[in-house]
Amino acid sequence: MHKVLCFGDSNTWGYSPTTGQRMPADSRWPRVMASLLGEAYQIIEAGQPGRTTYPNSPDFGLSSGIEALLQDISKHQPDCLVLMLGTNDLYPAFHLSAEQISDNLERMVVELDQHCVNQRMLSPKILLLAPPAIDETGRFGQHFAGAKDKSTQLAEHYQTIAHSLGCGYLDVSQIITGKLLDGVHMNSVQHQALGEALANTFIELP
Repeated sequence: MHKVLCFGDSNTWGYSPTTGQRMPADSRWPRVMASLLGEAYQIIEAGQPGRTTYPNSPDFGLSSGIEALLQDISKHQPDCLVLMLGTNDLYPAFHLSAEQISDNLERMVVELDQHCVNQRMLSPKILLLAPPAIDETGRFGQHFAGAKDKSTQLAEHYQTIAHSLGCGYLDVSQIITGKLLDGVHMNSVQHQALGEALANTFIELP
């Protein structure tokens, strides 16, 4: 059995832009992917709203994800890691450029590999996802003033990192269609599209 850890923020957790609650399990992209891949794959959901790469802003509910990532890797020892972070790093108070956010993501991957070496574990194959671009006109997007262009730029930077580190790569904005209803979070149709695209990616892996 292949074990896949899906690690990310509220767009992995399944925050609904229409209800403000967590989507039903079968609507979230990790479960969509799991249903299509079947019993040969164990899909582990590890999304958390407010998660960043490294920055912290407790007043806005944002927290670094690196320690949770290392703990989940040690706990589950997955064959593959699907990693989608970066949206919350665009919070204006952090004053981070797209390049700096990408550097943080690269740092996470390097730190993860070193952690696996230290723990004498095999490093998982990694699939980096560039998160969907922010729409600043949305209810949540308006809290990310000036982030639209930066969020769009993440895709190119993430692709470069993926190539440099030997990771897989997908740009979520190229997979989903339609507007992000609150400017940040995917709806159930967009989760379905992402889950299907990821399932196809795994089916094609050697």
